[in-house]
Amino acid sequence: MADVSFLAKYPFTSQAKEYVAKEMPGLGEELVESGRKRVEAALIGEIPKTETGVESALRANVFAYAVARMIVAGTGNGQLAGRYALAEAKRAGAQMRGDSPENVARVAEEFGLKFGEAMPVFEYLKYAPRAPEYKLANMELRGGLVYLGGGGTGRSKFIRVLEEAVRRRVLERMPYGAKFPKEVKKAADAILEKMPRPKAVEVRPGEYPPCIAELLARLRSGENLSHNARWVLVAYLFQAGMEEKDVAALFSSSPDYDEGTTRYQVSYIKKKGYRVPSCSTLRSQGICGHECGARSPISYKRSVSKG
Repeated sequence: MADVSFLAKYPFTSQAKEYVAKEMPGLGEELVESGRKRVEAALIGEIPKTETGVESALRANVFAYAVARMIVAGTGNGQLAGRYALAEAKRAGAQMRGDSPENVARVAEEFGLKFGEAMPVFEYLKYAPRAPEYKLANMELRGGLVYLGGGGTGRSKFIRVLEEAVRRRVLERMPYGAKFPKEVKKAADAILEKMPRPKAVEVRPGEYPPCIAELLARLRSGENLSHNARWVLVAYLFQAGMEEKDVAALFSSSPDYDEGTTRYQVSYIKKKGYRVPSCSTLRSQGICGHECGARSPISYKRSVSKG
């Protein structure tokens, strides 16, 4: 017998997928509406809520997730998919932080991981968050294992790694290309109408150094750039003369976009007057893999004109 309570908390699991295949009813108006609301919550940065209590509410939560994926895939919008995957990951993380060790271990098994204070280095690198504190250089590494710490610290870090695993699964298993009922397509079109329109930045050949042009393209596609990559991009754009409001507007296509937080962070970088690092530093950080002949991104135009 299916543990519907577990499936409602973690609808991205293989058990939930099997349950939906066997038990999901027809796509009625109420079910499509619940899926649409779940997507809209992700669009504005809210963490989708998990219904609790009677089994019918738990079942509805599992089915709403399945329909929400259809709606997101039906839009064909990478930015929305990124935001939705991030919201589902954060929801899963919130669930795990208040759940039993047994259930957290069940989620970990979905990704071939064993819940504990350490994990194999290759598995860690596969799912580690991009935040500086999760860089391998800042972790304890012994015998091919990355140690996350004991007690609450280790549990918290392990769950954060699982969040990233969930985000990637939701994003990678989006059912693009499938044929959906007209009700789903209608909901997808309605969601697209509510999508924020990011500020367009035309990237002409030679105008930006290759590393910056690449970051702008990734940002425009809805990718969630790392903290360091965002910092470099903002610092460069300020040095290149872009206005603060225009720099902040560029990040509206990020999956985790929050207007207030973005404006604060962009303003902070401007007030501090941070300068763009050298090309060698950017290469060491994995931000640049190009050989354009410049010593720093900000000197790129001068290098090109001399060449």
